[in-house]
Amino acid sequence: MVALICCKFIFYWQNHRLFTIKFFAKTHALLYTETMIVAEGICKSYNGIQALSGVSFHIGEGEIVGILGRSDSGKTTLMSILSGCIHADSGYAKIGGFDLAKKTIEAKRSFGYVPSRSLLYPDMTVHGFLNFAGRLRGIPEKKLGEAVFECLRVVSGEYLLNRKISGLTRFEERLINFAQAVIAKPPVLLIDALAAGLEPSETQRIRNLIGQLSLSHTILLSTSLLYEAAELCSRVIILNGGKVAADRKMEELSGRTNGLQLRMRIEGDEEIIRRALMPLEDEDYALCYIERTEEKNVFRISVECDRDIRRKISGICAENKLAILEMRQTSVSLEDIYFQLTSDST
Repeated sequence: MVALICCKFIFYWQNHRLFTIKFFAKTHALLYTETMIVAEGICKSYNGIQALSGVSFHIGEGEIVGILGRSDSGKTTLMSILSGCIHADSGYAKIGGFDLAKKTIEAKRSFGYVPSRSLLYPDMTVHGFLNFAGRLRGIPEKKLGEAVFECLRVVSGEYLLNRKISGLTRFEERLINFAQAVIAKPPVLLIDALAAGLEPSETQRIRNLIGQLSLSHTILLSTSLLYEAAELCSRVIILNGGKVAADRKMEELSGRTNGLQLRMRIEGDEEIIRRALMPLEDEDYALCYIERTEEKNVFRISVECDRDIRRKISGICAENKLAILEMRQTSVSLEDIYFQLTSDST
């Protein structure tokens, strides 16, 4: 009997050891995660126009986080500050535990940066450029050749070694930008404008590459495309008007698509409407969005909740003498949530 139990245990271990290893690795990561990227109260303005206003977040080791927002949301400014290309007016940023302003060299050694535009030198060969990038990163001369081959292997770009940069396609330039970012094996990668201007098949290859890199790097990437963030990221930070509109795990946003969404038009005083609907957020964990319309004293209301609260809303409106002009139920999509978080609603 004991022998049978031992045999079953060995069989179970052999068939489930990968699961067990992954479970303990994930548990260790949860318990001992180090904060790799910190943004605290970052503000930046250009000629009196506020590009970023009090942006704060922390990103732990091993996370892959998307900075999501429209073209005027402040994504590029934020990535430029985190990469050390420009300085914030106030607030601070840390990469790998080092303050970008106070310990700039140590902070920059902690990350690789993939810019939105190609910053390669067209008159150089790929081999020459990566040698140059490796020297800038402080890689010893005797290890430089190995580092160049290894970073090309990581991005599946070995065939580009002796090509001249001026003859590369946009996709091949993107691969070399990734190669220079990982050549010194930094723990953090900052990726701006994930795969702008590429063909769909090339974009998918870049996404696959990021998925591979996420196994050994903490990644912060910026994109204006919701489906890209949904496919790649475990967490998204949504910027709107230079401020953080949301900072949530992807499953939390996706979970909201399983609930109920109501679209209403209500006539009445705006302050009374807000005060009347406020208890829904505390009692029913509902999310309420109120928008002005062109009609006087008529407001468009969106309510999201994981339960049916139509009767409750009708009762609230009756108690507060608010006229419901329209109420309809719709399904909630990630696009709806993204639009609401990045809209100019009041």
